Amino acid sequence: MAESAILLGATGLTGSFLLNSLLTDEEFSEVIIPVRNKTGIVHSKLKERVVDFSDPAAFRSAITPAGVIFCCIGTTMKKVKGDKALYKFIDVDIPVNGAIYGAEKGVKKFLLISAIGADSKSSVFYNRLKGMAEEGVLSSGIPQVYIFRPSLLTGPRKESRPLEKLSEAVMKFVNPLLTGKLKKYHSMPVDTLALAMKNVSKKGREGIYYYEDILKAAGA
Repeated sequence: MAESAILLGATGLTGSFLLNSLLTDEEFSEVIIPVRNKTGIVHSKLKERVVDFSDPAAFRSAITPAGVIFCCIGTTMKKVKGDKALYKFIDVDIPVNGAIYGAEKGVKKFLLISAIGADSKSSVFYNRLKGMAEEGVLSSGIPQVYIFRPSLLTGPRKESRPLEKLSEAVMKFVNPLLTGKLKKYHSMPVDTLALAMKNVSKKGREGIYYYEDILKAAGA
């Protein structure tokens, strides 16, 4: 039986790949995307909802009963121009509120992109935010939570990231050396992560699940 899905972060790098995958998958009857601005995407299964995420009532109304919520929300310090409060709002508050509102509407599954090293007590700002997001989502009351902790993600980003480009080049040589328990540190294309999320969303087990070997979840 096909189910409806809500996708937070549909315009981002991973989210855009996941959106395309969901729209072409017969196991999903509709895909709802709460967005800040119109995307211009037209598809018979797509329901776009323009929303102010800082308005709790508006955000809550954009989250409707669905089978699953995918959360691909994420930003960078460059995008928020060094504003740590805004960074936290995007990377923590939106995912956590999305999970809370989803639980209120009876959503059973929530899939979150986090990161290796996520820890709410970390001295590293990025890792601390990811840890806070994980804890908030887990406390939302949704019965099935799947947390993905990728290492370096690669793909056609809109903005220039010289350090990431260098890291991508280095990881091409390092990846083959990362085997066994070290395989979780593989860099991977964002479409691999998107595929892993879609595959995992079709599972029906209640509980909390962490995915660090994302390549395995994607069938790679």
